[in-house]
Amino acid sequence: MGMFDYVICEHRLPHREHESIASWQTKSFENSLDVYVIGKEGRIFRESTIYHPVESWNGFPTSQPADTVREDVNYHGVVRFYSLFPENYDWAVDFNPDKKQEWVEYEAKFTDGALVDIKMVAGVDWEKVWNASGGGSE
Repeated sequence: MGMFDYVICEHRLPHREHESIASWQTKSFENSLDVYVIGKEGRIFRESTIYHPVESWNGFPTSQPADTVREDVNYHGVVRFYSLFPENYDWAVDFNPDKKQEWVEYEAKFTDGALVDIKMVAGVDWEKVWNASGGGSE
């Protein structure tokens, strides 16, 4: 599988139930475990944590997170990001053969740094399933 980067999506997703996923993975960037944030306003940022040196309880130097900085990367292209849904399903605790995690994947298209489209490209569209079964019709 190799390295990847993380995506945090603060922007509204087409399928609201997926907004509960805290972080996604992507191979659309440098694959160095960086964190990218798709902001509510539709821009994408690289998020970095600044650490300050502190003395630990045993006298050895260590560091402590002090601040988070977001840098607009002015991305132009498509970002694919993916996760399992539900994200934190614990088979050992919640074992139910009828309940499964599903692979969910989105594409977000950016032009000159601005989000122009976001769509699900893999996964189950439960709204369509519900409507096709007659559950959504009146």
